[in-house]
Amino acid sequence: ILVNDGSTDNSIKILNDYQKKYPDSIIVIDKPNGGHGSTVNAGLKAATGKYFKVIDSDDWVDTYNFINFVKDLAKYNEDVIASPYTEEYTYSGVSIKYNYEKIKNNTSIKFDNIKNTDVAEFYFPMASATYKLDILKKCNLALYENSFYVDMQYNIMPIPYVKTVRYLDKPIYRYFI
Repeated sequence: ILVNDGSTDNSIKILNDYQKKYPDSIIVIDKPNGGHGSTVNAGLKAATGKYFKVIDSDDWVDTYNFINFVKDLAKYNEDVIASPYTEEYTYSGVSIKYNYEKIKNNTSIKFDNIKNTDVAEFYFPMASATYKLDILKKCNLALYENSFYVDMQYNIMPIPYVKTVRYLDKPIYRYFI
């Protein structure tokens, strides 16, 4: 789902070209500018798949790992799939990878077992989390519109509905700093 949030450049043409090229897998939403939360809300409303992941327009993914990650999602049924991400300080050339060293790769964990353990710092920043779509719908996630940094709202609202987490050590998200 590609959401054009009121951009005034050539973005909508590029998105529509991708939709024409891949009509069975791309949905384009063109809407007035409402900010990051509005864009995520529009994507959630249109989503019909099993899992939902946000990729911001100024960030990118490791294509190879992302393709394999999407294939892996078909095999699993956890409420959250967590994966490492990398902060890319593009102008200085510095990259910092954030992973969860205390959690074994490809392990399913009951969320209640995370509390009071040495992995208690394990939380799901937007760059790391891929939520089951029905979890986001159950919690009636509706991010603030025309507001900056709705990541915390996205990270916290689904937590009461999360029962299981799977960690996949596939760094996919590249977070532009």
